Amino acid sequence: MAEVRAHPNFAATRRRFLLAFATDPQVQGSNPAMRLLSDPGRIALFSMIVSLYFQYDPDERATWPTIGLVRDVFLPLGLSSARRLDAILARLQSIGLLSLVDSPADRRLRLVLPTEHMLDLDLDLLARQFSCLDSFLPGTDIGGPLRAGDRRYQRALRHVASRTRSLARQPLELAGRLRPILARQDGFKLLAPYLVAAHDGDPASVSLSFDALGLRSRTSRTHIRNLFNELAELGLARQHRPGGHQVELLPELLDLADNFVASAIANYARGWAIACWLVQTDPRYAQYFPPTATR
Repeated sequence: MAEVRAHPNFAATRRRFLLAFATDPQVQGSNPAMRLLSDPGRIALFSMIVSLYFQYDPDERATWPTIGLVRDVFLPLGLSSARRLDAILARLQSIGLLSLVDSPADRRLRLVLPTEHMLDLDLDLLARQFSCLDSFLPGTDIGGPLRAGDRRYQRALRHVASRTRSLARQPLELAGRLRPILARQDGFKLLAPYLVAAHDGDPASVSLSFDALGLRSRTSRTHIRNLFNELAELGLARQHRPGGHQVELLPELLDLADNFVASAIANYARGWAIACWLVQTDPRYAQYFPPTATR
């Protein structure tokens, strides 16, 4: 993480990383699927469901993506309660992102399978996330295959993610006192535009109306105000005028946010390198033969 922060291209990469959250047109729109992915817990569950799907082998019972397996893998991450997990699964099903189907081999079990729409959305999310690495290592076209729709890299990246879940927790752990803000609904999405403005200008005087941000992100003004009140209570920010017109982001907040971003970038770079190696050397990834997704 320290090496990433010291890299000469970190500032440019950080800006692109933040803008992926701050100006994402799908998040700004009414797309219920994107609006559902509003906190690290939901994003992690979404990614895990896709990862389990790509590992699914009907002939290997241990790989069946049952509801029980989803719970066993996800709940130890500490990102959700069992009750909230069930509620999110139900919501993902209601908006057409996943299906709960009886196992062909054992009707007593139900499998959690992504729809084609969920797989397409996952590919889009990966392309957006990994595009920031183009600024970190210019000229390498990192993420290019994802933007071109190459699902071999999608499958390889999800395989890597399934083997490195402990690393996925590091960005939030390194965020220290900022962690509860980033872990809450829409936390990072709402903080990201203020971080962009702080790095582009003066962190002691960032002006971005809560009303304007609420309209852009489809988030209530009250939710945004509560987030910044919590930042102020933590001693990470000050509000010199109401409504977001003069917010001061204190040095500790900027430092903790940089820890979060740098750790995420390091994970992206590591995951991309391994995924490329798998596609280039492992015959299982030479072509894309996924199990059947639901429609």
